[in-house]
Amino acid sequence: MNQYKDAEGVTPAQLIVGGFDIKAGWPGGMWLQKDKETYFCNTGRPTDDSLVVCWTLREPVRGGSCQ
Repeated sequence: MNQYKDAEGVTPAQLIVGGFDIKAGWPGGMWLQKDKETYFCNTGRPTDDSLVVCWTLREPVRGGSCQ
């Protein structure tokens, strides 16, 4: 189990147009936030078979480890 949940179909451009602020960024990735909603997005060029470029955070299962 990991702490990320796929945000299939969500892109960084959609989030920025939707009012999300870039909270941190570096070559290849960025954190975007609006109120308490947060996304991590890959800003590199996705491959044709890649459906996911953004992820949201989720609570790990109690007793499980984050990876």
